[in-house]
Amino acid sequence: MSLTKISGFFSYAHDDDVCGRLRMLRDDLIAEYRQLTGNDLELFLDRDDIQWGDKWDRNIEAGIDSSSFFIPVLSPLYFKSSYCCEKELRQFLGKVERENASELLLPIYYVGLDYAEEDLETDLIERVFGFQYEDWREVRFAERCTETYRRAVNRLAGRL
Repeated sequence: MSLTKISGFFSYAHDDDVCGRLRMLRDDLIAEYRQLTGNDLELFLDRDDIQWGDKWDRNIEAGIDSSSFFIPVLSPLYFKSSYCCEKELRQFLGKVERENASELLLPIYYVGLDYAEEDLETDLIERVFGFQYEDWREVRFAERCTETYRRAVNRLAGRL
């Protein structure tokens, strides 16, 4: 029996979801959180939480507004996505500033920016990397059932 349910928003660039790995990470994080705490964790994911015929823009905005925390999965593709940056990330950053609650932004640094073009919004990148993040640049290559991957998921769930 679950005692409480917390909700967050999982923000990612769709092109980074190679072989469904980011959706698996989201599912594994939910399962690990439940195993550690006995509580439910709800992580809004556009592909799962928006149904046929729904107004996706309105659903995403409502999902962000109702979320207790925000997990952006950072990569060059994320910072090139105007929707991820301008709509989702900036909307949640506004919420963080209004509520003076920086602990609500929980970035995952997924793909390095070393080879990214210089046209990325450096002010937004600097703002996001001003928050403590989890570094998954190497973990993203680990197979799902390996100890490396499972321990990294456990660390994320424990930090929630």
